Amino acid sequence: MPLILVFGTKWHFKDVDGFDGALRCPKCERVRPMKERQAYKAFTLYWWPVWTLEQGDRVVECAACDRRFEVPPEVPTAG
Repeated sequence: MPLILVFGTKWHFKDVDGFDGALRCPKCERVRPMKERQAYKAFTLYWWPVWTLEQGDRVVECAACDRRFEVPPEVPTAG
């Protein structure tokens, strides 16, 4: 019986203690709630992150359209 093993890498984003407020979203072109998140690349097995391979930058994510953007310089960050 053949066994199919699905693995790879993918960027994931986790919540962090940081900016949680409203900013102008470049995609929506309106002031929307945004939350700061930490990017990380993980080895995945069957689409589940197993271990972290690389840390990425912190980003802000729009609550309306789920797009992610670089943290603007005027935004205070925890890290």
